[in-house]
Amino acid sequence: MELFIILNNMKKILLALALIGVFLPVSSARAYMYPGLGVKKVAAVLFNFSNNPTSTPLTISEVKSAIFSPSNSVKSFYSEASFEKIILQGKEAATTGDVFGWYTVNFPYGLDFCREIGNVFSDDSKFKDLVDKVKASGHDLSVGYDAVFFLLAVPGNCDPPRWAGRTTVTLPMTQVWISANDLSFSTPLSRLESTTVLAHELGHGFELGHTNTYYCFDAGVLGSGSASWGTPSQCESREYGDRTTLMGGSDFARNLNSFHKLLLGWLTSSANEIVVTNSSQNGTYTIRPSEKLYAGVADKKLIRILNFDQDYPNKGLFVDYRQPIGVDAAVYDGTVLQEPEISGVRIYYSQNLVPGGLINSSIAKTHALGFSGSSELWGENDYLHIGKSLVIPKSGIKITTISQTTDIAQIKIEYPTAVVTTPTTGAILTGTVPITAQTTGAFSAIRFTQDNSWM
Repeated sequence: MELFIILNNMKKILLALALIGVFLPVSSARAYMYPGLGVKKVAAVLFNFSNNPTSTPLTISEVKSAIFSPSNSVKSFYSEASFEKIILQGKEAATTGDVFGWYTVNFPYGLDFCREIGNVFSDDSKFKDLVDKVKASGHDLSVGYDAVFFLLAVPGNCDPPRWAGRTTVTLPMTQVWISANDLSFSTPLSRLESTTVLAHELGHGFELGHTNTYYCFDAGVLGSGSASWGTPSQCESREYGDRTTLMGGSDFARNLNSFHKLLLGWLTSSANEIVVTNSSQNGTYTIRPSEKLYAGVADKKLIRILNFDQDYPNKGLFVDYRQPIGVDAAVYDGTVLQEPEISGVRIYYSQNLVPGGLINSSIAKTHALGFSGSSELWGENDYLHIGKSLVIPKSGIKITTISQTTDIAQIKIEYPTAVVTTPTTGAILTGTVPITAQTTGAFSAIRFTQDNSWM
């Protein structure tokens, strides 16, 4: 449950905090953003503080366009990524969207707020002041919205480290908090960066966690022939490390991996997943790119591999195939390459979750295996190239990319005849932490994600 933000096209260091709430009055219960299906009603609120009442770094039209326009927006990203299974729109203005502001709250922005948004808005009375101002202008946030973006103007005396964004899963809707000063829509590239921030935070509202990388430095020489794997003590998970997806450290909105799409209901287990548990299923499997649906042919997109290592109980390995389709194409600033195209076979490990189970973003994370053995956040060596293999030493399971084209990848899965099974014996989990609210008075919150960044 975290977010990331891009500032001046520099790499960010982000820290994720956990569970504590920001609150909104509950007048009627609505469905959570998860699962990510159907129409989701969204609004944005722009506000500043009593010590910077004239600060309005963004216009209403800029924010409307960034969130709701039919192209290069948060709405268009989720439409493409979900295969049009989710639609973002306003409650009052379905097409052009609901953006309200600017409002000035009746208290100053303090330096403590630079580091922790919850220091201010976990105070019910202060948040109520903002909600009441919006309601007085004719817009009731407590009824009819699935998610609201709160974009706040930050005074210039807020030195880094500064919070970058925060998503709070609440009743009656999810709240997304972002510094308006850190968004810019003045150029095509800055617009893409800023809409990425908005879309990433909303991803946490769908209960998605980050896409990290997983490097096993001490387990062998990586990137030379077969890739290696190690015990948890030999490996390191790097938050935001997978720059090939929206929920990782990409500066630009990349597609979601197939595992996250499966959890959100955009893919289905029956149509799009292959589950392999033992040597009787050894063979070569064909999967297709996660970016598009294929009609009239088998359209498997994900291989779930269980019983792969007893040191990783309740986990699965997930093989995904990506191609430079849509938002996964290369990103240029004029003729200058900003991020390369997304193309190749990726392997993740994650909690062994299935669609329909209760998830939250602290567990709905994926860890992309880093085969390069270096500290780079993305690179060609983090794909499992043709002829390369991942071998799990304890079980002897071997995963090899046999071939790939623009439309298919062929993956060979080999279990030895005797496999050391995990304690779960391959059973797929059906869910985890229930969604239950802790309530104080008229306010209710579940959990939040916050990310910090240094300029």
